Amino acid sequence: FTISLKNVSESEEDRESIHSQVLDLLASLTSAQFDAAMIESLLHQLELSIRQRPANFGIALLSSLSRSFAYSNDHHVSLTLNVSEGLTKLREKLKAGNYLQSLINKYLLHNPSRLDLTMLPRASFAEELRATEREMIAEREKSLTAADREVITAANQRLEESQTTKSNVEVLPKLSLSDVSRDIPSINQVRVGVDGTPTTFVTTDTNGLVHFRLKVDVSDLPIGLRNYLPLLECLLPHLGTKNSSYGEMAKRWSLVSSGLSLSVITHSRPEDKDQTASFLLLQFTCLDRNVENAIALLAEHLSEVDLSDHDRIRQLLVSRSAEASNGFISSAYGHSISRAESALSYSSSLTDSFTRVSLQGQVLV
Repeated sequence: FTISLKNVSESEEDRESIHSQVLDLLASLTSAQFDAAMIESLLHQLELSIRQRPANFGIALLSSLSRSFAYSNDHHVSLTLNVSEGLTKLREKLKAGNYLQSLINKYLLHNPSRLDLTMLPRASFAEELRATEREMIAEREKSLTAADREVITAANQRLEESQTTKSNVEVLPKLSLSDVSRDIPSINQVRVGVDGTPTTFVTTDTNGLVHFRLKVDVSDLPIGLRNYLPLLECLLPHLGTKNSSYGEMAKRWSLVSSGLSLSVITHSRPEDKDQTASFLLLQFTCLDRNVENAIALLAEHLSEVDLSDHDRIRQLLVSRSAEASNGFISSAYGHSISRAESALSYSSSLTDSFTRVSLQGQVLV
């Protein structure tokens, strides 16, 4: 448990005062009631993050368990590999009441092995460390015998030989073309109509997650309105509804999914490169058990979005403008490519108009 402070006096009296205030605050938490919805939201987001499987999923998982392997901590390994079981047990303990409060009591307040460590900055620390090292080396050199020097010299020679010797790469695992199958694996897709809407279900191993994508064709939208799609992309996921503020909506989304994202896609039509297709892509990821709740929340968000909160809209636009300004230098190369491509086709021109640079211009105007 760590607290970092600044502009604090280094006097012993002030340090003791801060120490007492921290302990008093922790003691007050043992009798407080934590927000159950907030705890469930944090547990839900934790489960989502653990179940997500990026390209380095296996290596990252083994790296996180390396300390447990080294110290034979089988209990931690079991909990990490059985996420659902661990979270189920934790939720049961939370339902029993005062579980988190008991942990504060046990590990922070009444722990007989507790160590209270106060670290203070010192401007001369680096120079003092170098001086100490120089003194230690000088003393060590004085105590070395001729035999000791020969041992060190021999060790240095062996190290140099090891560093300059060409490694045997044959011992490394290899991947050749013969290891890659020429057969493209088929993806199990089922296309159906849900209330007249074309829907595709892709069945694959997702570790208990559902990845939802809603693609809305806005190609028929007048060009004058289409230019405002980046503003919709900026605003919609971060606005509230008629019955829930944006803060409440954010909490409700965190309870059922990874959160709503919206992006604008524009590309040329395959049959005619001079014709463009524009889409709004809404996405979220959720657990299997939360699919219906997440879709219902999406329907509420889209049908009852509150556009009358002008202060919130102004805050989002100013934030996006500042983001575009601050990120321009690091994204200059990408903007240059986008600007050059805009002269090649109408779809590229539209894509360029949807970049942050154009959005910033709309916001500032």
